[in-house]
Amino acid sequence: CREKRETVLTILQAQCDRESNIYKNFLEEVRQLQERKQHLASMLSNHEPCQLQQMNHMTTLQEPSSMIFNDTHCHPSLIQKQVPPILPHQLQM
Repeated sequence: CREKRETVLTILQAQCDRESNIYKNFLEEVRQLQERKQHLASMLSNHEPCQLQQMNHMTTLQEPSSMIFNDTHCHPSLIQKQVPPILPHQLQM
């Protein structure tokens, strides 16, 4: 009975050690993520507003095409087609 109890205690101690190690690893990962979050927040706060405005302006310029075509991708045939030249006899004034 004593051996069985010691075996159970040994197994429980090993499980406790594993869980404790996992917990320490999670704490370290949380600490690293918090540092990264602070670093990214400081980068954003130090970022030049004009660059952010340019990025916003570029995204608003891209939006109308998606509204017209109902898609963010241009259809390949729209890009590949060229307007044929107007011949002199087609000109009407």
